[in-house]
Amino acid sequence: NPVIKARAFWLLINTQNAKKYIDIAAKDTNPNIRIIAIRGANLINNATIETVKSLIKDPDAQVRRECILALRNSKAPEAPSLWAQLAMQHTGADRWYLEALGIGADEQWDSFLDAYFKVTGDPLQTKAGTDIIWRARSEKAVPYLAKLAADATVPLQQRLRYFRAFDFNSGSLKSSLLLQMIDHSATADVALNKVILHALDIKSVMQSS
Repeated sequence: NPVIKARAFWLLINTQNAKKYIDIAAKDTNPNIRIIAIRGANLINNATIETVKSLIKDPDAQVRRECILALRNSKAPEAPSLWAQLAMQHTGADRWYLEALGIGADEQWDSFLDAYFKVTGDPLQTKAGTDIIWRARSEKAVPYLAKLAADATVPLQQRLRYFRAFDFNSGSLKSSLLLQMIDHSATADVALNKVILHALDIKSVMQSS
């Protein structure tokens, strides 16, 4: 009975042999039990990273999502690399997996994206990669975001999500790239320029020449 097994697990991790039972649960055939192994590891000092490593290639997406969430606020040196490996398993079709990646990287986007770029190369080559760039909250993602937003081969309506994503990023690079889109517009697309200006802040527009 998985319910009884789960209840027993929460009792057993309050003993001195907690790590032993976390390891057993992490190897269980039931993905729900593997999930509680990750949650249990979060309660034990230094157990989270080892448990995530053991489940990083888990065939069940829910288990991998739980691994990603477990990395949130982790200062372990391995955390960015582990997040990147999990990000590489995003299919581009699981919105909850993408959101888990966003939560897991919260306030550590720069280091996590650095690790991701090392293993993915160009993130814009796949739907999964463009999703991650869209969800990222880091200036490191802004140049890629600008490429997606400026891609004239894609209808403007389909690119609006990338312009909205600029609202979650700030800094001079964002303003510079948006203004470049207006300068480089060969068609003087009024609708596109309106979207770009909306994404800019007033100060940036006033300072541009």
